[in-house]
Amino acid sequence: MLLVIVLMGVSGCRQATPTVTPEQCSAWQNIDYAALPTHLNDDPHDPLFEDVWKNWANTESGVSWSTHNPISTVHFVTSPGGLTMDPTIREVIGRQSAAGWEIYARSTPANSPQVLKWTDWRRVHLTSQGERSISSVLNDPCFWAAPRFLDGVVRLKNGRGDDRPDGPSTGYDVTYGNRRWGGWHFSWSIGPQGRLRSLLLAEAFGLPEWVDEDIGPNGWFDPPDH
Repeated sequence: MLLVIVLMGVSGCRQATPTVTPEQCSAWQNIDYAALPTHLNDDPHDPLFEDVWKNWANTESGVSWSTHNPISTVHFVTSPGGLTMDPTIREVIGRQSAAGWEIYARSTPANSPQVLKWTDWRRVHLTSQGERSISSVLNDPCFWAAPRFLDGVVRLKNGRGDDRPDGPSTGYDVTYGNRRWGGWHFSWSIGPQGRLRSLLLAEAFGLPEWVDEDIGPNGWFDPPDH
């Protein structure tokens, strides 16, 4: 929630037509897409996720690009969960040309949301494995079938709920050819989106790679209105 509050002061994104359905993707097949949240905290009095995402995605990065006509782009900003011992917000942005990826990263302590002290953007040179891994994620049709917005509690098709308390909050804006996918996964790092986040954090900041692969079919609690 801290990252969402920070970025609201800082505009839509067309949903790419997936070549698979969520039911064909292990990460998404158990989610009730009809019950996905539209507002923060799943509360109609709170801001729309779409507005929060637009405010962030349409803000100029300030990067001095060498790549001017990219064939693909990646951009995410992420804060760790509430129980982390490393309260740092991290941001990675990149453009791909025929010559490869031009990637930059920066970070800021998260303990003072009113005055963020971002580092300067620094160039990140991907490993060959990193380049291959990004291509693998962007070629995964399940990336484009992902729900745009996930809140802490995810409602499942069986009516139950699942969540990851104190998980990371991540905003994404990704293009690949004529496709674009943007969204916000609050308290979740899962599926192809989670893999993209994890591999770029490893490449840019040396963090260990880790991601949940899917949301199970059974959940572990009943949401309040069930």
